[in-house]
Amino acid sequence: MSDKKDSIMDRLKKEPLIPVGVVATVSALIYATWGVTQRNHTVSQRGMRGRVLFQGLTIAAMVYYASRNANAVDDDTKNVRSNDVRPIDWDKLEREAKEAEKNEGAGTGTGRDPAIERLAAFAREKKAKSVFSEDTEGSKNQK
Repeated sequence: MSDKKDSIMDRLKKEPLIPVGVVATVSALIYATWGVTQRNHTVSQRGMRGRVLFQGLTIAAMVYYASRNANAVDDDTKNVRSNDVRPIDWDKLEREAKEAEKNEGAGTGTGRDPAIERLAAFAREKKAKSVFSEDTEGSKNQK
């Protein structure tokens, strides 16, 4: 719980316009509601117009902070050193893919997870039992 509280406090320090905007929006809404209860149309109109204004400014602040944070992320990704990225051996990857296809086509089943095999068998079994499956014998019997 302490970490979450620290995180909220950090966000409030980094983005102070958002909570200020929320408080201003709620205050204007309360003011407008009070004007409606007093049957004072001028006060209620001012309150609603203020609410719209403050709500728009709050949304603008959110967009500003989101774009600022996105730019910070972009700057961080530009600073990645080239030796941090592992090179891909495309020839080795292609050989492994062809070998896996060959093993799958031969029906050996090597290299496949037994859980996936069971799941695939279950799916084939369910499809065979399905009313909507393309069963040629069932369609012959109906004709």
